[in-house]
Amino acid sequence: LYCSAAGRVLLAFADDEFIEAFLRRAPFPALTPQTLTRGAELRDMLPRIREQRLAVTVGEVSSDVAGFAAPIFDHHDRVIAALAMAPAILLSLDRGWWPAVLVMSWAVFAAGRHWDVDVLPSQSERPFPILVWQVLFVNGIVLGWHREQLSTRLRPYRRRICVIVLATA
Repeated sequence: LYCSAAGRVLLAFADDEFIEAFLRRAPFPALTPQTLTRGAELRDMLPRIREQRLAVTVGEVSSDVAGFAAPIFDHHDRVIAALAMAPAILLSLDRGWWPAVLVMSWAVFAAGRHWDVDVLPSQSERPFPILVWQVLFVNGIVLGWHREQLSTRLRPYRRRICVIVLATA
């Protein structure tokens, strides 16, 4: 419940008594360096998850996985489940699915900007939204994965590239 997107959705929509009892068990084990482990951090993000009806985790369960989850409501407006998607970026790249990874990344970014979704409740969210970071991160992983092929293809143009980069800087 504390580090996955689906778990956070279910926690956010649980009753207050359950939330408090659960958060008293903090600190939770860190599965990666990005995992939030403190109860106060989790408590602070729950209102935002309820408001946006969306939870996003990046690298908290596994360093190469981003998770997205939304609540599923019953006819009494109670959350009964969470619909989650957690694409394993490196596994997808290994299978040659890099175009799909990029399309998904840009689709999540476009949807978030269209609906003005602030994914993480942080002070830096407005000037540099996490969705922008996510697009840069995913594109960087894809470029890094193909660095040898890119280096070979761009080698004849390296002087032009250096001039453009220096002129732009």
